[in-house]
Amino acid sequence: MLGNLRLLVTDQYRQEATRWLKAIRRKESAAICFIPKTDRIIRVEQLFHDEMILKDGLGDPDRYHVQYVTFGSPVIEDASDLQSRIALLLDKSSLDGTTRRTFDEWMKYFVSKDRTLLLVVSEAEKLLTPAEKDTLTYLSYLIDQQYPRVLVVSCFEVNISHSSVMPQLASSTRLYANVFEYPLYEESSSMLFIDLLADEWGIEVSNAEKERIIKLCGGHFWLVKEAVRRISDVGSWSPEDDGMVFRLRTIYEQMLPSEQSALKKLVLGSSDLTSEERLSLAYLERMHFVKDGRCLISMMCDFVKAQGERPPGFSLVGESVYLNNVPVEKFFSRKEHRVIKLLVEHEGEVMSRNDIASALWPVNTEKEYSDWAIDQIIARVRKRLTHLHVSPEILKVIRGKGYLLSLSRDHAGGN
Repeated sequence: MLGNLRLLVTDQYRQEATRWLKAIRRKESAAICFIPKTDRIIRVEQLFHDEMILKDGLGDPDRYHVQYVTFGSPVIEDASDLQSRIALLLDKSSLDGTTRRTFDEWMKYFVSKDRTLLLVVSEAEKLLTPAEKDTLTYLSYLIDQQYPRVLVVSCFEVNISHSSVMPQLASSTRLYANVFEYPLYEESSSMLFIDLLADEWGIEVSNAEKERIIKLCGGHFWLVKEAVRRISDVGSWSPEDDGMVFRLRTIYEQMLPSEQSALKKLVLGSSDLTSEERLSLAYLERMHFVKDGRCLISMMCDFVKAQGERPPGFSLVGESVYLNNVPVEKFFSRKEHRVIKLLVEHEGEVMSRNDIASALWPVNTEKEYSDWAIDQIIARVRKRLTHLHVSPEILKVIRGKGYLLSLSRDHAGGN
Protein backbone atom coordinates (compact mmCIF):
# COMPACT_ATOMS: atom_id res chain seq x y z
CA MET A 1 0.00 0.00 0.00
CA LEU A 2 2.81 2.40 0.84
CA GLY A 3 4.52 2.06 -2.54
CA ASN A 4 6.67 5.10 -3.30
CA LEU A 5 4.66 7.36 -0.99
CA ARG A 6 6.84 9.74 1.01
CA LEU A 7 5.95 9.49 4.67
CA LEU A 8 6.46 12.04 7.41
CA VAL A 9 8.41 10.57 10.31
CA THR A 10 7.45 12.62 13.36
CA ASP A 11 8.84 12.42 16.88
CA GLN A 12 5.35 11.38 18.00
CA TYR A 13 5.35 8.47 15.57
CA ARG A 14 8.77 7.30 16.77
CA GLN A 15 7.78 7.52 20.43
CA GLU A 16 4.43 5.76 20.01
CA ALA A 17 5.80 3.09 17.67
CA THR A 18 8.55 2.30 20.16
CA ARG A 19 5.94 1.76 22.90
CA TRP A 20 3.95 -0.63 20.67
CA LEU A 21 7.07 -2.62 19.78
CA LYS A 22 8.19 -2.88 23.39
CA ALA A 23 4.85 -4.51 24.20
CA ILE A 24 5.30 -7.00 21.36
CA ARG A 25 8.84 -7.75 22.50
CA ARG A 26 7.41 -8.59 25.93
CA LYS A 27 5.26 -11.18 24.12
CA GLU A 28 2.11 -9.12 24.70
CA SER A 29 -0.61 -8.02 22.29
CA ALA A 30 -1.46 -4.36 21.77
CA ALA A 31 -4.65 -2.43 21.04
CA ILE A 32 -4.29 1.11 19.68
CA CYS A 33 -7.01 3.78 19.67
CA PHE A 34 -7.11 6.54 17.03
CA ILE A 35 -9.42 9.49 16.42
CA PRO A 36 -11.83 8.70 13.52
CA LYS A 37 -10.49 9.03 9.97
CA THR A 38 -6.84 9.54 10.83
CA ASP A 39 -3.81 7.98 9.13
CA ARG A 40 -3.76 4.87 11.33
CA ILE A 41 -3.48 2.34 8.47
CA ILE A 42 -0.57 4.21 6.91
CA ARG A 43 1.19 4.58 10.28
CA VAL A 44 0.82 0.90 11.14
CA GLU A 45 2.11 -0.20 7.73
CA GLN A 46 4.93 2.34 8.03
CA LEU A 47 5.89 0.77 11.34
CA PHE A 48 6.31 -2.70 9.90
CA HIS A 49 8.33 -1.38 6.95
CA ASP A 50 10.64 0.74 9.12
CA GLU A 51 13.67 -1.51 9.55
CA MET A 52 15.49 0.82 11.93
CA ILE A 53 12.59 1.20 14.38
CA LEU A 54 11.77 -2.51 14.13
CA LYS A 55 15.34 -3.44 14.99
CA ASP A 56 15.46 -1.00 17.91
CA GLY A 57 12.07 -2.10 19.23
CA LEU A 58 12.09 -5.85 18.57
CA GLY A 59 15.77 -6.68 18.65
CA ASP A 60 15.56 -9.28 15.87
CA PRO A 61 12.63 -8.50 13.52
CA ASP A 62 13.23 -11.75 11.62
CA ARG A 63 11.79 -13.63 14.59
CA TYR A 64 8.36 -12.20 13.75
CA HIS A 65 6.08 -12.70 10.78
CA VAL A 66 3.66 -9.80 10.29
CA GLN A 67 0.34 -10.86 8.77
CA TYR A 68 -2.39 -8.30 8.04
CA VAL A 69 -5.86 -9.68 8.67
CA THR A 70 -9.11 -8.22 7.35
CA PHE A 71 -12.60 -9.43 8.07
CA GLY A 72 -15.96 -9.09 6.38
CA SER A 73 -17.53 -11.44 3.88
CA PRO A 74 -17.73 -14.31 4.56
CA VAL A 75 -18.49 -13.74 8.23
CA ILE A 76 -16.42 -15.69 10.77
CA GLU A 77 -18.91 -18.10 12.32
CA ASP A 78 -16.65 -20.16 14.59
CA ALA A 79 -13.05 -20.61 15.68
CA SER A 80 -12.24 -22.99 12.82
CA ASP A 81 -13.40 -20.32 10.31
CA LEU A 82 -10.89 -17.89 11.82
CA GLN A 83 -8.08 -20.43 11.69
CA SER A 84 -8.90 -21.24 8.05
CA ARG A 85 -8.90 -17.53 7.13
CA ILE A 86 -5.48 -17.01 8.74
CA ALA A 87 -4.07 -20.18 7.13
CA LEU A 88 -5.24 -18.99 3.70
CA LEU A 89 -3.55 -15.60 4.21
CA LEU A 90 -0.34 -17.32 5.29
CA ASP A 91 -0.51 -19.59 2.23
CA LYS A 92 -0.57 -16.49 0.04
CA SER A 93 2.45 -15.04 1.81
CA SER A 94 4.65 -17.90 0.48
CA LEU A 95 6.99 -17.82 3.45
CA ASP A 96 9.03 -20.79 2.26
CA GLY A 97 7.46 -21.62 -1.08
CA THR A 98 4.98 -24.12 0.35
CA THR A 99 1.64 -23.49 -1.32
CA ARG A 100 -0.78 -24.86 1.25
CA ARG A 101 -0.83 -25.67 4.97
CA THR A 102 -3.53 -26.07 7.58
CA PHE A 103 -3.51 -23.66 10.51
CA ASP A 104 -2.01 -26.32 12.82
CA GLU A 105 0.72 -27.00 10.24
CA TRP A 106 1.51 -23.30 10.13
CA MET A 107 1.81 -23.23 13.91
CA LYS A 108 4.26 -26.13 13.79
CA TYR A 109 6.20 -24.23 11.13
CA PHE A 110 6.52 -21.14 13.36
CA VAL A 111 7.58 -23.30 16.31
CA SER A 112 10.26 -24.98 14.20
CA LYS A 113 11.58 -21.59 13.07
CA ASP A 114 11.21 -20.03 16.54
CA ARG A 115 9.14 -17.25 15.04
CA THR A 116 6.09 -15.38 16.36
CA LEU A 117 3.03 -14.80 14.20
CA LEU A 118 1.97 -11.18 14.59
CA LEU A 119 -1.59 -10.62 13.38
CA VAL A 120 -2.32 -6.98 12.53
CA VAL A 121 -6.00 -5.96 12.43
CA SER A 122 -5.88 -2.42 11.02
CA GLU A 123 -9.63 -1.73 11.12
CA ALA A 124 -10.63 -3.51 14.30
CA GLU A 125 -13.65 -1.27 15.01
CA LYS A 126 -15.43 -3.18 12.22
CA LEU A 127 -15.46 -6.14 14.59
CA LEU A 128 -17.67 -4.21 17.02
CA THR A 129 -20.74 -4.63 14.80
CA PRO A 130 -23.49 -7.22 15.32
CA ALA A 131 -22.41 -9.15 12.21
CA GLU A 132 -18.82 -9.52 13.46
CA LYS A 133 -19.49 -9.54 17.20
CA ASP A 134 -18.01 -13.02 17.76
CA THR A 135 -14.82 -12.54 15.73
CA LEU A 136 -12.97 -10.75 18.54
CA THR A 137 -13.94 -13.57 20.88
CA TYR A 138 -12.56 -16.20 18.51
CA LEU A 139 -9.44 -14.08 18.08
CA SER A 140 -8.99 -13.96 21.85
CA TYR A 141 -9.42 -17.75 22.06
CA LEU A 142 -6.73 -18.11 19.42
CA ILE A 143 -4.26 -16.00 21.40
CA ASP A 144 -5.00 -17.92 24.60
CA GLN A 145 -4.51 -21.26 22.85
CA GLN A 146 -1.37 -20.34 20.90
CA TYR A 147 0.31 -17.93 23.33
CA PRO A 148 3.08 -16.81 23.01
CA ARG A 149 3.38 -18.02 19.42
CA VAL A 150 0.55 -15.71 18.23
CA LEU A 151 0.16 -12.02 19.13
CA VAL A 152 -2.27 -9.39 17.85
CA VAL A 153 -2.01 -5.67 17.12
CA SER A 154 -5.57 -4.33 16.80
CA CYS A 155 -6.20 -0.73 15.72
CA PHE A 156 -9.50 1.00 16.54
CA GLU A 157 -10.93 4.35 15.52
CA VAL A 158 -12.97 4.35 18.71
CA ASN A 159 -12.26 4.62 22.43
CA ILE A 160 -12.45 0.96 23.47
CA SER A 161 -12.28 1.89 27.15
CA HIS A 162 -15.65 3.68 26.87
CA SER A 163 -18.48 2.08 28.86
CA SER A 164 -20.62 1.62 25.73
CA VAL A 165 -17.84 -0.16 23.82
CA MET A 166 -16.32 -2.40 26.48
CA PRO A 167 -19.26 -4.89 26.48
CA GLN A 168 -18.54 -5.57 22.79
CA LEU A 169 -14.94 -6.55 23.47
CA ALA A 170 -13.74 -10.09 24.00
CA SER A 171 -13.03 -11.11 27.58
CA SER A 172 -9.41 -12.17 26.93
CA THR A 173 -6.98 -10.11 28.97
CA ARG A 174 -4.19 -11.00 26.55
CA LEU A 175 -5.93 -9.31 23.61
CA TYR A 176 -5.99 -6.00 25.54
CA ALA A 177 -2.85 -6.44 27.62
CA ASN A 178 -1.75 -3.02 26.39
CA VAL A 179 -4.13 -0.26 25.28
CA PHE A 180 -2.43 2.74 23.65
CA GLU A 181 -3.88 6.04 22.44
CA TYR A 182 -2.41 7.71 19.34
CA PRO A 183 -3.20 11.44 19.59
CA LEU A 184 -3.54 13.98 16.81
CA TYR A 185 -0.34 15.71 15.78
CA GLU A 186 1.34 18.73 17.36
CA GLU A 187 1.55 22.03 15.46
CA SER A 188 5.18 21.45 14.43
CA SER A 189 4.30 18.09 12.85
CA SER A 190 1.38 19.63 10.94
CA MET A 191 3.75 22.31 9.62
CA LEU A 192 6.18 19.64 8.41
CA PHE A 193 3.33 17.74 6.77
CA ILE A 194 2.22 20.83 4.86
CA ASP A 195 5.81 21.35 3.65
CA LEU A 196 6.04 17.72 2.54
CA LEU A 197 2.79 17.94 0.55
CA ALA A 198 3.72 21.30 -0.99
CA ASP A 199 7.08 19.93 -2.10
CA GLU A 200 5.54 16.74 -3.48
CA TRP A 201 2.85 18.63 -5.40
CA GLY A 202 5.14 21.43 -6.56
CA ILE A 203 3.22 24.32 -4.98
CA GLU A 204 3.97 27.23 -2.68
CA VAL A 205 2.09 27.65 0.61
CA SER A 206 2.73 30.92 2.40
CA ASN A 207 3.55 30.99 6.11
CA ALA A 208 0.31 32.85 6.77
CA GLU A 209 -1.66 30.15 4.94
CA LYS A 210 0.17 27.41 6.84
CA GLU A 211 -0.78 29.03 10.14
CA ARG A 212 -4.40 29.32 8.98
CA ILE A 213 -4.52 25.65 7.98
CA ILE A 214 -3.11 24.56 11.34
CA LYS A 215 -5.47 26.83 13.29
CA LEU A 216 -8.54 25.53 11.49
CA CYS A 217 -7.52 21.87 10.90
CA GLY A 218 -5.48 21.24 14.05
CA GLY A 219 -3.38 18.11 13.98
CA HIS A 220 -5.79 16.03 11.90
CA PHE A 221 -3.77 15.17 8.80
CA TRP A 222 -6.86 14.15 6.78
CA LEU A 223 -8.16 17.71 7.06
CA VAL A 224 -4.72 19.30 6.55
CA LYS A 225 -4.18 17.29 3.38
CA GLU A 226 -7.55 18.33 1.95
CA ALA A 227 -6.75 22.01 2.56
CA VAL A 228 -3.38 21.71 0.77
CA ARG A 229 -5.01 19.68 -2.02
CA ARG A 230 -7.50 22.49 -2.63
CA ILE A 231 -4.67 25.01 -2.77
CA SER A 232 -2.94 22.78 -5.32
CA ASP A 233 -6.11 22.40 -7.41
CA VAL A 234 -7.68 25.87 -7.35
CA GLY A 235 -5.27 28.10 -5.46
CA SER A 236 -7.29 28.50 -2.24
CA TRP A 237 -9.42 26.61 0.25
CA SER A 238 -12.29 27.22 2.67
CA PRO A 239 -13.89 25.31 5.57
CA GLU A 240 -17.12 25.54 3.54
CA ASP A 241 -15.68 23.54 0.63
CA ASP A 242 -17.73 20.40 -0.03
CA GLY A 243 -14.75 18.13 0.54
CA MET A 244 -13.97 19.73 3.88
CA VAL A 245 -17.58 19.65 5.09
CA PHE A 246 -17.74 15.98 4.14
CA ARG A 247 -14.63 15.27 6.20
CA LEU A 248 -15.86 17.21 9.22
CA ARG A 249 -19.20 15.39 9.11
CA THR A 250 -17.50 12.00 8.78
CA ILE A 251 -15.22 12.63 11.76
CA TYR A 252 -18.08 13.93 13.91
CA GLU A 253 -20.55 11.20 13.01
CA GLN A 254 -18.04 8.45 13.76
CA MET A 255 -17.57 9.74 17.30
CA LEU A 256 -19.40 8.07 20.16
CA PRO A 257 -22.64 9.82 21.20
CA SER A 258 -21.15 11.04 24.50
CA GLU A 259 -18.13 12.43 22.62
CA GLN A 260 -20.45 14.32 20.29
CA SER A 261 -22.51 15.74 23.14
CA ALA A 262 -19.42 16.61 25.22
CA LEU A 263 -17.90 18.43 22.26
CA LYS A 264 -21.17 20.23 21.61
CA LYS A 265 -21.41 21.40 25.22
CA LEU A 266 -17.79 22.52 25.12
CA VAL A 267 -18.39 24.56 21.97
CA LEU A 268 -21.58 26.09 23.38
CA GLY A 269 -19.92 26.92 26.70
CA SER A 270 -22.01 24.58 28.84
CA SER A 271 -20.43 23.09 31.97
CA ASP A 272 -23.38 20.78 32.67
CA LEU A 273 -21.63 17.55 31.66
CA THR A 274 -22.74 14.07 32.63
CA SER A 275 -20.15 11.68 34.10
CA GLU A 276 -19.98 9.89 30.75
CA GLU A 277 -19.41 13.18 28.92
CA ARG A 278 -16.63 14.15 31.33
CA LEU A 279 -14.85 10.87 30.60
CA SER A 280 -15.29 11.42 26.87
CA LEU A 281 -13.96 14.96 27.13
CA ALA A 282 -10.91 13.69 29.03
CA TYR A 283 -10.32 11.19 26.21
CA LEU A 284 -10.58 13.95 23.58
CA GLU A 285 -8.03 15.96 25.57
CA ARG A 286 -5.60 13.04 25.65
CA MET A 287 -6.08 12.66 21.90
CA HIS A 288 -5.18 16.35 21.30
CA PHE A 289 -8.65 17.06 19.90
CA VAL A 290 -9.41 19.37 22.81
CA LYS A 291 -7.10 21.47 25.01
CA ASP A 292 -7.70 24.01 27.77
CA GLY A 293 -11.45 24.06 27.19
CA ARG A 294 -11.35 24.58 23.43
CA CYS A 295 -11.45 22.39 20.35
CA LEU A 296 -8.07 22.39 18.59
CA ILE A 297 -9.80 21.95 15.22
CA SER A 298 -11.31 25.44 15.06
CA MET A 299 -13.57 24.85 12.07
CA MET A 300 -15.12 21.92 13.92
CA CYS A 301 -16.66 24.48 16.30
CA ASP A 302 -18.89 26.00 13.62
CA PHE A 303 -19.73 22.55 12.33
CA VAL A 304 -20.76 21.34 15.79
CA LYS A 305 -22.89 24.44 16.37
CA ALA A 306 -24.71 23.68 13.13
CA GLN A 307 -25.42 20.13 14.30
CA GLY A 308 -27.39 21.53 17.21
CA GLU A 309 -29.93 22.77 14.71
CA ARG A 310 -30.43 19.36 13.13
CA PRO A 311 -32.83 16.69 14.41
CA PRO A 312 -31.28 13.35 15.40
CA GLY A 313 -30.77 11.16 12.34
CA PHE A 314 -32.00 7.64 12.98
CA SER A 315 -31.70 5.14 10.14
CA LEU A 316 -31.66 1.41 9.46
CA VAL A 317 -28.76 -0.48 7.94
CA GLY A 318 -29.93 -4.04 7.45
CA GLU A 319 -31.31 -5.05 10.83
CA SER A 320 -29.26 -2.51 12.79
CA VAL A 321 -30.34 0.92 14.06
CA TYR A 322 -27.96 3.83 13.45
CA LEU A 323 -27.97 7.30 15.04
CA ASN A 324 -26.17 9.92 12.95
CA ASN A 325 -24.43 7.06 11.09
CA VAL A 326 -23.21 5.49 14.36
CA PRO A 327 -24.52 1.97 15.20
CA VAL A 328 -26.44 2.09 18.50
CA GLU A 329 -27.87 -1.41 18.66
CA LYS A 330 -25.60 -2.22 21.61
CA PHE A 331 -27.36 0.44 23.70
CA PHE A 332 -30.65 -1.49 23.59
CA SER A 333 -31.74 -4.87 24.89
CA ARG A 334 -33.12 -7.32 22.34
CA LYS A 335 -36.75 -6.34 22.95
CA GLU A 336 -35.93 -2.63 23.13
CA HIS A 337 -34.11 -2.95 19.81
CA ARG A 338 -37.16 -4.55 18.21
CA VAL A 339 -39.28 -1.58 19.30
CA ILE A 340 -36.87 1.18 18.23
CA LYS A 341 -36.27 -0.62 14.93
CA LEU A 342 -40.03 -0.73 14.27
CA LEU A 343 -40.43 2.95 15.14
CA VAL A 344 -37.46 4.04 12.99
CA GLU A 345 -38.70 1.92 10.11
CA HIS A 346 -42.09 3.67 10.35
CA GLU A 347 -40.87 7.10 11.46
CA GLY A 348 -43.73 9.61 11.35
CA GLU A 349 -46.37 6.85 11.47
CA VAL A 350 -48.45 5.86 14.50
CA MET A 351 -47.61 2.33 15.66
CA SER A 352 -50.46 0.71 17.57
CA ARG A 353 -49.98 -1.49 20.60
CA ASN A 354 -50.77 -4.46 18.37
CA ASP A 355 -47.98 -3.42 15.99
CA ILE A 356 -45.54 -3.19 18.87
CA ALA A 357 -46.75 -6.48 20.36
CA SER A 358 -46.15 -8.24 17.02
CA ALA A 359 -42.59 -6.90 16.97
CA LEU A 360 -41.96 -7.87 20.57
CA TRP A 361 -43.53 -11.32 20.42
CA PRO A 362 -43.57 -12.46 16.78
CA VAL A 363 -44.61 -15.96 17.93
CA ASN A 364 -47.71 -16.47 20.09
CA THR A 365 -48.36 -12.73 20.10
CA GLU A 366 -51.80 -12.93 21.71
CA LYS A 367 -50.56 -15.26 24.42
CA GLU A 368 -47.56 -13.05 25.28
CA TYR A 369 -49.38 -9.71 24.88
CA SER A 370 -49.33 -7.42 27.93
CA ASP A 371 -50.10 -3.69 28.09
CA TRP A 372 -47.94 -3.44 31.20
CA ALA A 373 -44.97 -5.10 29.47
CA ILE A 374 -45.30 -2.75 26.46
CA ASP A 375 -45.42 0.30 28.74
CA GLN A 376 -42.32 -0.86 30.59
CA ILE A 377 -40.36 -1.45 27.39
CA ILE A 378 -41.39 1.95 25.96
CA ALA A 379 -40.24 3.56 29.22
CA ARG A 380 -36.89 1.79 28.95
CA VAL A 381 -36.50 2.88 25.29
CA ARG A 382 -37.05 6.47 26.39
CA LYS A 383 -34.38 6.05 29.06
CA ARG A 384 -31.95 4.65 26.48
CA LEU A 385 -32.59 7.70 24.29
CA THR A 386 -31.45 9.98 27.10
CA HIS A 387 -28.24 7.93 27.38
CA LEU A 388 -27.73 8.66 23.67
CA HIS A 389 -28.28 12.36 24.39
CA VAL A 390 -31.51 12.40 22.38
CA SER A 391 -34.67 13.92 23.81
CA PRO A 392 -37.11 11.17 24.87
CA GLU A 393 -39.86 13.52 23.64
CA ILE A 394 -39.22 12.31 20.08
CA LEU A 395 -41.18 9.19 21.13
CA LYS A 396 -44.72 10.51 21.42
CA VAL A 397 -47.82 8.90 22.92
CA ILE A 398 -50.85 9.30 20.63
CA ARG A 399 -53.73 8.79 23.04
CA GLY A 400 -55.97 5.91 22.09
CA LYS A 401 -53.87 5.07 19.01
CA GLY A 402 -50.31 4.14 19.95
CA TYR A 403 -46.80 5.58 19.65
CA LEU A 404 -45.11 7.85 17.12
CA LEU A 405 -41.42 8.52 16.50
CA SER A 406 -41.15 12.17 15.43
CA LEU A 407 -37.70 13.47 14.45
CA SER A 408 -38.76 17.10 14.23
CA ARG A 409 -36.44 20.08 14.71
CA ASP A 410 -38.24 20.86 17.99
CA HIS A 411 -36.64 17.85 19.61
CA ALA A 412 -33.18 18.01 18.06
CA GLY A 413 -31.36 18.57 21.33
CA GLY A 414 -30.64 16.23 24.18
CA ASN A 415 -32.25 16.14 27.59
